[in-house]
Amino acid sequence: MKKLLITITLFSSFLTSSQEMETAEDEISFEKAVTHAYREENKKAIESFTSFLNQYPDSFLKPRAKFNIGIVLRKLSRNDEAILIFSEILNSDYNEKESYGGIIEQYALYKNRSAKELAEIYFEKKEYKKASDYIYLFDKKYKYLHFCGNEMRADDIYIATSYAKLFLAQNKPEKAISKLLPYLFDDGLASNSKALDILEESLNMKYSNQEIKVLVNTAVKSLKIKNEDEANITFLGKKIMLFDYQLYNPRNPNLNANLELSGREKFEAVLASHPLFSKYF
Repeated sequence: MKKLLITITLFSSFLTSSQEMETAEDEISFEKAVTHAYREENKKAIESFTSFLNQYPDSFLKPRAKFNIGIVLRKLSRNDEAILIFSEILNSDYNEKESYGGIIEQYALYKNRSAKELAEIYFEKKEYKKASDYIYLFDKKYKYLHFCGNEMRADDIYIATSYAKLFLAQNKPEKAISKLLPYLFDDGLASNSKALDILEESLNMKYSNQEIKVLVNTAVKSLKIKNEDEANITFLGKKIMLFDYQLYNPRNPNLNANLELSGREKFEAVLASHPLFSKYF
């Protein structure tokens, strides 16, 4: 059975055995194009993927070749051409649940990935209405699917930051803040650093430094301990659960000291070490 593998940006495939060489000619051609892409030989990669599509128009690897062309065009800053490729994928009958291959992902998700690329392109172009259309597609219509909670959490954060970027561009910082508050604290499943960066930008757009300091210190005073593992604060009128994960990150220089903390002292340390809150104590 043929296996498929997708890297973080490029779709690839494993070659079949020599006994299957006759049926694997398309894979050999495809892999040559992928090799060019991996080597950053981007123009050669596009030529090779295009040649592959012309030679094997009915290959099961066609969707992967199309997507890869779009990715390489992005690397070359040929965004208008990339738009055509990703739009074609969105209008295709490509199977979103085609096996991804390997253990990294379950599904190919061509349309989810293409909608994300298109949203990023239109952010770069500052065409925010079009960016909004594609955010809606990858959020509501072509949803991300994964067996792992960490990856699903990462996608939730990506969606929230995409909406927040859109709201900031529309001069609606309060809406951006509302989207990002659920990701204020690191829960250990996925990095929230991007969400915090945009949240801070949103707060600075709406409030002065002194006002943010008052808001943060009011939130700290609202700390309520439920048990050894649960606590919450009220920030900007919303109750938010605290996670102690960041205290026990192996990269934290205070790891050994943090292991001795418990109760209120532990959650006060969470707030004191928070990347955003710590700036306004």
